[in-house]
Amino acid sequence: MSSQNGSNVTLSAATLDTGGRYRCEVSGERPLFPTVSDHQDMVIVAMPEHGPTIVGSRPRYQIGDRVQVNCTSGRSRPATRLAWYVNGELAPLSAVLGPSHEKHPTVWRPLVWL
Repeated sequence: MSSQNGSNVTLSAATLDTGGRYRCEVSGERPLFPTVSDHQDMVIVAMPEHGPTIVGSRPRYQIGDRVQVNCTSGRSRPATRLAWYVNGELAPLSAVLGPSHEKHPTVWRPLVWL
């Protein structure tokens, strides 16, 4: 936290760890000390720094060749959803593997044509 006073909290630079439940609590005077509180959840989102990358493709294939390419998206929160399209149509599920998520949500999704 960058600063706080009796009623405001200022965060100088949000990070992925900044997200979570924030709670404000108010307590009364002695002798009873009544306490009430309220909370608000904050979600921090992070987009990938670059668009998806396709690797493994060749400019030409022969009939009967195995086509195996991979689409990778950079780290993001929430994790990106990758979909393969062939000639403008969603690729058949039988040809698409994954997606796979690493510890830090880099997402990759292979496409394999047999």
